[in-house]
Order: sequence, then C-alpha cells, then structure tokens
Amino acid sequence: MREYRQLTISVVLIFRMLTFCHAVKVRVGHIGAVGYMKNGEKILEISRKELWQDGVLGDDFDIEINNQMGCGEALEGVAVGADMYHVQNVRAFIGPYCNAELDAVAKMATFWNIPIVGYMASSNTFADKSIYKTLARVSLRTTNSLAEAVAAILSHYGWTKKPDHRVGGLPAVRLTSRGIQSLTALVHRLSFIRITCPAYLIFDCLAYKMASLIFDR
Repeated sequence: MREYRQLTISVVLIFRMLTFCHAVKVRVGHIGAVGYMKNGEKILEISRKELWQDGVLGDDFDIEINNQMGCGEALEGVAVGADMYHVQNVRAFIGPYCNAELDAVAKMATFWNIPIVGYMASSNTFADKSIYKTLARVSLRTTNSLAEAVAAILSHYGWTKKPDHRVGGLPAVRLTSRGIQSLTALVHRLSFIRITCPAYLIFDCLAYKMASLIFDR
C-alpha cells in the first residue's frame, strides 16, 4: 500500500513541477503484470483518494489512472505502452512491472519526453541516465544495493577469513559496465576480500565469498 502511494506521489510531484496552469488532469498509465497484483487498480485508486484528502491533488490538478496488464510471454506491455500514449493520450507511466518491458517502455518514454516511474525492476542498467532520461525508480532493491548489503554484513561481523579455493559452479550474472565499475570499487574498498574471477562475475564472487566466510568462520 505504501509503495503504491509513493508511486502516485512521485508522478504527481513531477507534474506539479512542470505545470503552471489551472484545472489540469493528467492521464497516467499503469502497466502491471499478468497474474500479479490482482488488487493493484483498487490500491492505486485508494492512493489517489488519499492524495486528495492530503491536498496534494485538487480541483486545479488531478490524475486519471488507466490500468492494463503486461509482462506476459510476448512482451504485451510494450504494445500496451504505445497504445496508451498514442490512443489513450497517457502522459506518464507507472511500470511496467518487469525488467524487459520497462527497458522498452522507458526508452519510448525518453523519446516522447514523458515521465515514467519503475517500482519492481531492479537491473543496474536503468541507472544509465544517458539512455533512460525520464525514468525514476522506487524499486525495493538493486544489485548495487545488495552488494552494499554484503559489504555491510562483512564489516559489521568482522568476517575477514579468506577461503583458499576459487569460485566454481556458480551461474553467471553478467552486469553492465556501470555495474561492474560499481562492484569493482566496492571490492577494492574491502581489501581483505580477494576476488579471483573475471569482472563480469564479481557479484557472484561476493555472494560466494560471503557464504564461505559465514560457514568457515
């Protein structure tokens, strides 16, 4: 409930800063996910009503939320986003729910120069503002934040023992160049952890090292 309220407030504040005339009503498109958040429409409407009660929305500025589903097997959300913009006259987006569709819709939103708020997609790719210029995120987690959490745990408990064996049998998590740079800097700050695998596997190495330190302690 709080997440939906934050999403709605984010969109409202963006348009508040951009709007200087009276009696404005903005259509906001929410692209959810098939099989998830079955009460998403009701929660968003409750959030909108609370914003009215708090005075954030009013007669001079209001939003209309259009809800449609995406994130199926055929990237339906991308088509939904295009339809919302060209046919339904939507001028701001919440979602899509998943990484793949948010990537496409966020790029279209950049081309259209309209705001888009992501709330579940956690890929570091979306941090690149040269590509996703109008995207804001209120995601619960990102791979960078998970890496920072690993560092905090290691530092807090003083786990400094280094396992002698190399990383093996872990699935590859290929990061963007920005993500690699961020995690590499993190590893350098934790000088007692010696990473012995390629840069694109740094996140796997961190997870493996943490597990090794915990169980070998």
